[in-house]
Amino acid sequence: MLRLALVGCGTVAALFVLVFAGRALFVDVDEEPLYTIEHTIEIAAEPAEVWAVLAAFEHYPDWNPYAVSIEGRPGFEERLVVTLEQDDWDDPVVVTPTILKFEPGRALGWQGRVLLPGIHDTFHVWELTGLSAGGTRLRQYEDFRGWLARFVPASADRPAIERAFRAMNEALKTRVENTR
Repeated sequence: MLRLALVGCGTVAALFVLVFAGRALFVDVDEEPLYTIEHTIEIAAEPAEVWAVLAAFEHYPDWNPYAVSIEGRPGFEERLVVTLEQDDWDDPVVVTPTILKFEPGRALGWQGRVLLPGIHDTFHVWELTGLSAGGTRLRQYEDFRGWLARFVPASADRPAIERAFRAMNEALKTRVENTR
C-alpha cells in the first residue's frame, strides 16, 4: 500500500513538472506583463556618468540601499548573484538573474525567475535617456509575469518595491551628482 502511495505521489509530481515545463516551452517572452512597478528620476549628469555608476556592480555596497550586492560582470547574457534588501523583509533575498538587455549608456536589464519559466518571471530594467537641457532621465521598472505573479495582491509587496526603487534611484542620483 505504501508503495502505491509513493508511486502516486511521484506521478503527481511528474505531471506537475511536465505541465510547467510544457508551459515554459510556449511562454511568449514578449507577452504583456501582469503588472509593472516603476520609478523615474532626473539626474543632473550625462547618461555616460550615470551608466558608469550603475554598471560598477562592485561599488553597490557603498551606496545602494536596495541591491546591496551584485556579484558578476555587466554584459549581455552574464549571470549575476544579486542580494536585495527591502523594508518589509526580515532577511535579504538572493536572486540569480541573467542580463538580457545591455546597451552601455542607455539600458541595463535582467530577467529573473522562480524555478521554471512561466511560474514567476520578472524583467528588471534601468533606462537612461539624455535630456535636451542636459542631465539624464532614469526610469527603473520591473515587469511581472507568470502563474504565481497573478496571486500577489496589489496591496502586498508592490508598495514596498516602489519604495525600494525610489530609494535606489535617489541614492544613485546622490552618488552620481556628488562625484562629478
